[in-house]
Amino acid sequence: MGDSPPAVTAVDSFSKPRSWDGRIAMPYFDAQNQLLWNDDPVTEAGDCSVEWFPQANLSSARCNRRTVMLNPRVDECRCTGRTPGGAGTAIAYAGIDDSSHESWRRQSLTPGQISKPRLAGSTPDGLVFDTSEVWSPYTGDTITPALSPRAVFYTSCYLPWRHAYLTFDADVTLFHAKGGLSLQTMDGKRELVLPVETTLFGFYRVEALAPIPGTSLVILGEEYSTRGPGSARFELFDLESKKVLFQDERSEGHYIADVRVVAGTDGHVAFSYLDESLGKHQVVHYRIR
Repeated sequence: MGDSPPAVTAVDSFSKPRSWDGRIAMPYFDAQNQLLWNDDPVTEAGDCSVEWFPQANLSSARCNRRTVMLNPRVDECRCTGRTPGGAGTAIAYAGIDDSSHESWRRQSLTPGQISKPRLAGSTPDGLVFDTSEVWSPYTGDTITPALSPRAVFYTSCYLPWRHAYLTFDADVTLFHAKGGLSLQTMDGKRELVLPVETTLFGFYRVEALAPIPGTSLVILGEEYSTRGPGSARFELFDLESKKVLFQDERSEGHYIADVRVVAGTDGHVAFSYLDESLGKHQVVHYRIR
């Protein structure tokens, strides 16, 4: 993309009716780098059942399955039911191949566990948990083990070429604001690279992160966190210069949820979110040159 700052243009945008539970509802780039919308049933890869958890020992379980990422596809299955010790939850993740079959399966939480690792980010580089453990979305194998003591952050992505994580967490009140986007190395050292942005009524919370392969650029999907309606915002951030190179705020004064960003190839990226005020998923296709 050269030494000069990249130019960002909105190539296209479209909306889709709100998808309720049981649908994938995600944008993705196909093999031809075309931006498409996947609204297939999540259960197309097989019914969610306690058979996912042979060691969970759940009875009368209630199961919920969702797709957490595409290309490669990874599903989460969460089952809650009765155990000999009371109510319990089991969580597993599985890779889904092109023929809608499981290529791998791995349990992340058993009903007896006290510590509950939470998935904080998912990109082709890795599934990142809030313990800083990273799994391969292609095989389910551990890429990096959990750090000790337990890390605390809201959203994260794994940067294998830096042997580091990019994480977002913030503590914002009426009287102070600290935190933001940080670069965290494997030894636990953290550098604040983009302070949290606040206003009188709230702050911009990073809900999704995706690095652009082969560059120092990262795309951010944000939601304005406030007591009432807010907005959605797309940002292009340069990790080397620690500067925001582009911002695009949308749906101001609306209730926002399910913010996502996806990096394609050749500078094509996508930003999507659920505009709850309109009852529609909004999808924007950008080109970075």
